Amino acid sequence: MRFDFFARFKLLARSKMSSANGQQCTYRDALDPTGRPLSLREAVALLARGVCAGLVVALPSDTVYGLACRVGSPRALRRVYDAKGRDGGKPLAVCVGDTREVGRLCHVTVSDEVMQDLLPGPVTLVFKRKPELNPALNPSTQLVGVRVPEHAVLRQLCLHLQEPLALTSANASARPSSLHVHEFRELWDSLAVVLDGGPLGDPSDPTSRLGSTVIDLSMPGSFRIIRAGVACDRTLEILQKKHGLKLDPGTG
Repeated sequence: MRFDFFARFKLLARSKMSSANGQQCTYRDALDPTGRPLSLREAVALLARGVCAGLVVALPSDTVYGLACRVGSPRALRRVYDAKGRDGGKPLAVCVGDTREVGRLCHVTVSDEVMQDLLPGPVTLVFKRKPELNPALNPSTQLVGVRVPEHAVLRQLCLHLQEPLALTSANASARPSSLHVHEFRELWDSLAVVLDGGPLGDPSDPTSRLGSTVIDLSMPGSFRIIRAGVACDRTLEILQKKHGLKLDPGTG
């Protein structure tokens, strides 16, 4: 199969597994007239083929729908920005499949216990990046946000590829985050694969669209809240009360 097939391919599916909130869903390929269900393994394989072709895929996460591509491909990174119409100076996060992989990409300043308490989960941890990361990723900053989502598709995709993914929300720039694939329909022509895991939250509840909690841990012993997100209270409980880290008084 030619790689350019994925430039035209659109997969719409429903998750055949328990989502983060425990609801049962089923993967289905909308282009398949038989509506044959897809296994998690098949869905991950389709996503992987798109990513390996240097293209951008859309998929569910433990917060909102996201766009993902290879961290090591400058062309793929550019495609993410082009798809969203996003300013190239705004950083992308990095997603890995296992908490132990975080230290390969950045200088971790907290204990293993802190990492295990926070991840996997709806939290983005910001550390100083290591030289091993592609310099084309977020070239204007020495920091990088890393995610280990509590969602089987994203984590299994990273583990299948044996490499990290660049990750951002699946919405046009300045538009709200997406809880359903049809909310970012205008992006589909720029995507290789669109994996539908069903609704990820209540569209009438603004807190459903907050995205991950983003915490700057680049300075040892303290932290700064960059974005409150969906898990701020739990994150503060872990960092301050359980592990004694200090909240930066200048935090946003």
